Amino acid sequence: MTRFSIVVPHLNSGPALARGLASILGQTGVDVQIIVVDGGSTDESRDTLERHREDIDVLIVEPDRGYADALNKGFARADGDIFGWLPADDELLPNALASVALVFAADHDCDMVTGACERVFEDGTRLIRPPDPRAWEKIHIQNVIEQTATFWRRELHRRVAPLDHERFPYIADWDLWVRMRDAGARLRTTDRLLSRYHFTAHNQTSRAGRRFADEAFTLLRLRGPLGGLLAYAQSRMAGRGGRRDNRLLISLTAFVGRHAAERGLGRYIPFVGAPVNAIANEVDTRRLADRAILFYGG
Repeated sequence: MTRFSIVVPHLNSGPALARGLASILGQTGVDVQIIVVDGGSTDESRDTLERHREDIDVLIVEPDRGYADALNKGFARADGDIFGWLPADDELLPNALASVALVFAADHDCDMVTGACERVFEDGTRLIRPPDPRAWEKIHIQNVIEQTATFWRRELHRRVAPLDHERFPYIADWDLWVRMRDAGARLRTTDRLLSRYHFTAHNQTSRAGRRFADEAFTLLRLRGPLGGLLAYAQSRMAGRGGRRDNRLLISLTAFVGRHAAERGLGRYIPFVGAPVNAIANEVDTRRLADRAILFYGG
């Protein structure tokens, strides 16, 4: 029987922790190692941990330096065949892990599986995000992988670990996917709905704001295509810098647009904004880029 190690990082998660743990405990057809890393909660979630103490294989309660640091502590204790993590306020759907195990069993060359995720918003609206079949083509420029619906083999984790909690405390998952891709990981997708991701005013995604943009700039600069040039276009479109950056943006956008068109990447960079996509669609992108660089001094 396939053994999963699921790490649950959490700090003052309130009643959501009980829901998340219940979704793991309800999995059938697989063996699950549950690892909870509590950064020192003081709310009602402490009672939840006490009630489920016998169900939790590893419980770590100590201060940490953010969720990625907590994950590293948890994965260091993991002994399963397949790894994944579940934020305390999210859920695995029934039989999700059994479905993932079947994908791995059917393809022994597969290193990583990602599936569909249901996003639930505070106003009650819901959105199902199917897996992107071209995720590995896009991952260097956009995080198109749903973390709660993604699982990978222990051997792959050991090759790329740990998560970079120093540089990417908010987007450590995106950085991890990029490094897995660069390490040659073979990704498979399943249309099966695997998880439910709850958006609230209190979770990390909602609170991060500007930090996400800053870390995305760093990630794109370090690991993005075209020698990291997309980072500067994305950064300027997000509102960084002043007049000098305006000059650079026009030159850089033309340059990136030209190469995006030549490599068929233009449609994969929506966060850079309309300028790059518009330039990438120009018939004479080389002339446009050369004129922009010449006029603005390159």
